Parts: sequence; structure tokens; C-alpha cells
Amino acid sequence: MCINLVVVDDSDVDILIIEDAISDISYPINFKSFSHPEKFLNYIEGINPEIFQMEKFIIISDINMPKINGFEMLERIRANAHLALVPIIMFSSSSSHSDAFKSLSLGANAYLTKPLQIDAYQQLICATIEFWRHHHHS
Repeated sequence: MCINLVVVDDSDVDILIIEDAISDISYPINFKSFSHPEKFLNYIEGINPEIFQMEKFIIISDINMPKINGFEMLERIRANAHLALVPIIMFSSSSSHSDAFKSLSLGANAYLTKPLQIDAYQQLICATIEFWRHHHHS
């Protein structure tokens, strides 16, 4: 089964690190990235809702972004009944307990702090995808 991995992050460097990490994964991944939350929301809300029943989606989002931040985006996604079961992982450079608590209370499935070393960052991305590949049933 193909996984639809959607990353929302205003850092082009972070998007490239994630894209490089998933190139080593042996199963098919349909990768999309958005540097603007507004464009992501237009994309995800425009998908035929039946697709979420047939295909596996994983959303990884940064928190600190201009205009619409990750928290606002998360609230909007969780307000959409068709997206209720799509796993959303908040992935931030902040190790703040309040950011983690707020993410989880708004409906995120996980909150992860971005490691400083690229190898550790990529290993965390791969482990996250692998976890949701096996533990989430759309």
C-alpha cells in the first residue's frame, strides 16, 4: 500500500531533509510538501473524502509558520469530519511542554522535537512513518 506523506513546513531545508530520508524507504510513498499552510489546507480540503477511506495519509507539520501557524492549521483539519482519522504529527524545533500539550489537546497524534543532527532527524522521520504505517488504519 502506498503512503501519502504530506509535509507542511516553511523551511525548504527541513523539507529537503525529509525528502532525502524517505528516499531510502523501500515501500512506495507519494510525497507532497507545502511551505504555506493556506495552500496545504486548500489541497487537503479539496480531496474527495472517499480517498481517506481507501488510502493512507500521514501529515507532518511544523508549528511556527507565518500567517497560519501549525496550531490553527491543526484546528481546521480536526474540524473536518473527513480528516478525523488522518494521523497528524507536529514536528517542531521547540521542545516546549506547552507546545506539545497544546498540539495533543488540539488533536495531533504525536508531537516530536526536530533533532539538530541531520542523521538523527532522518532516522526520526523514517521511524515515524514506519510506526504510522503499521499502527494506523484509515
